Amino acid sequence: MLNVVVILSISKTGGKTGIKILFCTDLELSYDLVEKYYCLRFQIEFDFDDAKHRFGLSSFKNYKEKNLTNFVNMIFFMCTYNKIALEREREKTGNPNLSTNDLKIIQNYRFIAKSVINQVRKRPDLIFNTAFWNNYKPEILINNL
Repeated sequence: MLNVVVILSISKTGGKTGIKILFCTDLELSYDLVEKYYCLRFQIEFDFDDAKHRFGLSSFKNYKEKNLTNFVNMIFFMCTYNKIALEREREKTGNPNLSTNDLKIIQNYRFIAKSVINQVRKRPDLIFNTAFWNNYKPEILINNL
């Protein structure tokens, strides 16, 4: 048994008609929820693509069920966090075109600035110490080189 939803759409400008046929195995869903879920599937694809390419889901190497569950949950948490942080940064900067890569760069620079400030607070003489600046390589930079 299948729940079948047929949607007839008519263009207001050109009068063209189109038909969408949606299938669902949940017989209890109303037609509007079936349509809503189908519309969400593209967002699910985008989120999965982000998880694979930006947060390491494609490079997963564990096979134990608990490790797999934890890793997948962490990856999708990072996807959700990224969306929230990106929206906040767009509002803060007034730039609606900021990308995930822009957000990563901004957060890396903030991390570096905080690390340097913390080091200088501990030993203010370090800011004028050439040896410190020559040897200072935050872990986040080393991993990205």
